[in-house]
Amino acid sequence: MEVSKSIRKKLKLLPDQPGCYLMRDREGKIIYVGKATSLRKRVQSYFRPHTRRSAQPKIRSLINSIADFDYVVLKSDAEAILTEGKLIKEYRPHYNTLWKDDKRFVMIRVDVQHPFPTIGKCRIKKNDGAVYFGPYTSGMAAKVAVEFVERHFGLRRCRPRVPDADTYKHCSNDIIANCS
Repeated sequence: MEVSKSIRKKLKLLPDQPGCYLMRDREGKIIYVGKATSLRKRVQSYFRPHTRRSAQPKIRSLINSIADFDYVVLKSDAEAILTEGKLIKEYRPHYNTLWKDDKRFVMIRVDVQHPFPTIGKCRIKKNDGAVYFGPYTSGMAAKVAVEFVERHFGLRRCRPRVPDADTYKHCSNDIIANCS
C-alpha cells in the first residue's frame, strides 16, 4: 500500500518531542491511539516499508487501515502515558486492546487522619483527607513502594476500630516487632 501525499507531508512536520498520536481510518474514525517519546520517530516507523513487511498480522492490519493521523505534543513521557490512557478510554479504538478493561493507574494512599497512619494502594483518588502519590504505571512498583514504607517506617497493616495498646497484642507484626 502506497503512502498518500497528505500523510507524507504530515510525516515531515512531526516534532521530535513526546506526545500522543491518533490513527484514523478512511471514514475518519480513530482506530488506534499511541504514545511516543519522539512523535517523529514513532509515527514515521508505521510507514516504513520494512515495518509493513515484517510486522505481525494485527499490526499489518492496523498499518493498512491508516488513512490519516493526528497528534498532540506533550511536555513529558509521563504526561503522554496519562493522556494516552484518557484518549483510549474516550475513543475506545479498535486496535487498542490493552486498555479496554477500564482499569486505572495505581496510586499510593496514606491515611493521615488516624493516630496510626496506614498506607495502601488504590485506583481512585477520593477527597477524604488522605495523601495520594502517583499514579504509577506499574502496579508492582506501587506494591514494592508500599512494602518498603511499611517495613522501614513500621506502619501498621492491621486496622482495629479502637487503637490502644491491648488491641494490637494479637497482631503478628507487633509480635515480631515489625509494627509501630
